[in-house]
Amino acid sequence: MTEQRKSRIRSALIFFGLQEGDDFAIERVRTPRNHQEKSGEFYLKEYEFLRREIEITIQSARALERNVVVAIGISIAWLFHERQAVPRWAWLFPCLFAMLGAIRAFGNFRLFSAMARYLGKVELAFSEESDPGGWQHFASRSWNRISVLAFWSLLIFATLAVTLYELTHG
Repeated sequence: MTEQRKSRIRSALIFFGLQEGDDFAIERVRTPRNHQEKSGEFYLKEYEFLRREIEITIQSARALERNVVVAIGISIAWLFHERQAVPRWAWLFPCLFAMLGAIRAFGNFRLFSAMARYLGKVELAFSEESDPGGWQHFASRSWNRISVLAFWSLLIFATLAVTLYELTHG
């Protein structure tokens, strides 16, 4: 480490109110070699954290789908039961549940996609020529995208069909 770098580190220590010695030694400040070792550890820890975050996001998406279907089902059942006592605009609530759920699912999907792209880059950085490349490179996400789109499209279409029928014939 050059004297100029040591001088800068001392200045930074003084600026932040730290003193050289007790808990901090200039030699422990990152050198390029130390930085490479630490960054590898950082990316592996981050990879592990993001994999867990993806699992949580997937669980959240499935819970959202289930809860929106239950909310729509209960609200339509209640509206059929109380058909004569509720105003006609109340039939729009199931559509609102479907639309809000789809918007939230789109946000989850965007988050999931961003994390997956980043993890793919991390896997690529740690992969060698003969490696399979990691899960993000191996797994096809097109089926997931199609199934999510189909689920929300069919749910919104069915909810709109019931609502329009009730508004026009109810």
